[in-house]
Amino acid sequence: MGLETLALVAGIGGGVMSAAGSIQKGQAAQEAANYNAAVAAQRAAEERDSAAAATQDYVRKGSDTLASATALRGATGVTSEGSPLMVDEATVRQVALGAARTLHGGELRANRLEDDAKLQKMKGENAVTASYLDAGSSLLTTAGKFGKGGFGTGTSA
Repeated sequence: MGLETLALVAGIGGGVMSAAGSIQKGQAAQEAANYNAAVAAQRAAEERDSAAAATQDYVRKGSDTLASATALRGATGVTSEGSPLMVDEATVRQVALGAARTLHGGELRANRLEDDAKLQKMKGENAVTASYLDAGSSLLTTAGKFGKGGFGTGTSA
């Protein structure tokens, strides 16, 4: 085997190895992106669970406050009519509003995490596509050099 043949084989081998490396790089990037997407999706579910628990705690505390006020009024002989009733109604509205805000905040955070998960998946898909384009470019460059006799045949590429 002459030096020209050896150079040709080495050049083609290098092009093929470069193409294979590009594809492997894209697949690794996709695996990492898929993992990150799964983590973000898990965090979104945890955020929803946390917001639901915080909402329940908020409602329970509000209910306890209202029950304490009612018991205190009963112990002092004040009825739950007129102004005390209006205070109770205002307290119930405030508890409902606070609970809704807590739940909504958790939903917003969860939605952001889910959007991040979708973005991660898109990044992974784009990395694979780019890796195939890089591999194709590498193979075409190698073929172009071969066609021009650029692997040690005495002519330059």
